[in-house]
Amino acid sequence: MIDNSAQVEEISCKHVTAEEMEAKIIRQEITREQTYLSELALASFNKRKKVKFELCGTLLSRLFYESSHIFTHLNFVAKRKDKKKLFFAEIEDCGRGREEILKVRCCVPLDSLCEGGYYYYCDDPRRGCRKGFDFTRCYGCSEFLKHPVDGSTYSGGHDHRRRNYIV
Repeated sequence: MIDNSAQVEEISCKHVTAEEMEAKIIRQEITREQTYLSELALASFNKRKKVKFELCGTLLSRLFYESSHIFTHLNFVAKRKDKKKLFFAEIEDCGRGREEILKVRCCVPLDSLCEGGYYYYCDDPRRGCRKGFDFTRCYGCSEFLKHPVDGSTYSGGHDHRRRNYIV
């Protein structure tokens, strides 16, 4: 077993740049679907903000099921004018059966503060929760996948009971 506690501590910090994430993330094989989801999210961001970022690469993604919804959370790096930024995106599959309808629920650059997920952490269930939901944190992702500090920015991952995260 590998002791990566120092790496976890570095990555779980609240200030992390795109370059730090690229350098520190344990490389995993990125699928075409993950790249497509990053491109979809970035295209939505570019259109909404009227900017032109180019995708550098997808770093992490997590697919999970919560309250009859399928969500994917992503971290990717994009650049504009040779300046790289770390992004967080949430995409929901709103289709039924074989039909796939993907909606970008959130795509934001993580400019300053960001927070890792809480999938492996036990939390006080009474802490600001309503019916098992903590709308300040994501319990669908690990500490490596960075999220905006404001949990209301994204829709999925707020069920702290975690048993719903089976995908």
